[in-house]
Amino acid sequence: MNRFNWTYVDINGSAHNVGVMHGAESGNLLIYCDSNIVHIRFKIFNTTSLSFFIEEELCILSIEKQGDNFLYGFTIDKDADTPLNRRRKLIDKKHFKQTMMVASVFAAFMISFVIGLLVFNKQDDLKAMRRTETNAKVYLTNYDDDVSKFTYQFVANGKPQKVEKNINVHSLISENGMPIEDGDEFTIRYTTNNPQKNIIDYNRPTPQQIIKYHDRAMAKYRSLHPLKSVNYCGCIIDLAYDLKGIDGLASLYFQEANVTDNPRHNKHSYQKLINDPTFKEKFKAKCE
Repeated sequence: MNRFNWTYVDINGSAHNVGVMHGAESGNLLIYCDSNIVHIRFKIFNTTSLSFFIEEELCILSIEKQGDNFLYGFTIDKDADTPLNRRRKLIDKKHFKQTMMVASVFAAFMISFVIGLLVFNKQDDLKAMRRTETNAKVYLTNYDDDVSKFTYQFVANGKPQKVEKNINVHSLISENGMPIEDGDEFTIRYTTNNPQKNIIDYNRPTPQQIIKYHDRAMAKYRSLHPLKSVNYCGCIIDLAYDLKGIDGLASLYFQEANVTDNPRHNKHSYQKLINDPTFKEKFKAKCE
């Protein structure tokens, strides 16, 4: 009996144990995920593959026959037409050019940095060289009239890190324009030899966080326009993101806000967005 297993961590950070049991002589095959059986097949003697979902992720378990032996593989199918992959493509479409620009800027920065390091050999440069990045998750607790407990957690050097702050609840709007909610995730930079020296980059939400923003803006827009169809609302959201990124989603989300309450995203920014000639043109072609 051949036995193999893998540990898969889903987009929410939860670990799943995926395993296969295959009788080479009988051909009997069992695939399980955690305590659930996802496939039972009989007389599997040749190369084949079987698919199943873990949460929204489409997984492929492959069996390849090589002579008298079998090789087993576990992969994620990010090309199939699934709701999660469609959201991924939406994100990738918007961020491809931005990623290339960031990569170019980063490469130029690194070249300049290394040259500066070789020339000056300063201790500050050595500390910066040990700085690294990871993802941090935000938690909000203990609400009262004015103050909330703002906590974010991340893993550095293989150990969990936790930072707590008290903030004014009226300032719970991130630098990218969207409100901060419990469970949001962003890139964090920290110093390797002292992870408590860190800073969250709210302008770099994780891919999962961008999906949350998309769904959050969709829910808010539908609540404000209950007579509009789901497809219509979804088209508006997608169009705003395609044209303006997270800034467009924020304008839709805060479309009822006054300028005094939110100077950046409010009724005026919403009207400016939907009256933009490019927005109107694409709206007519895609949403009407």
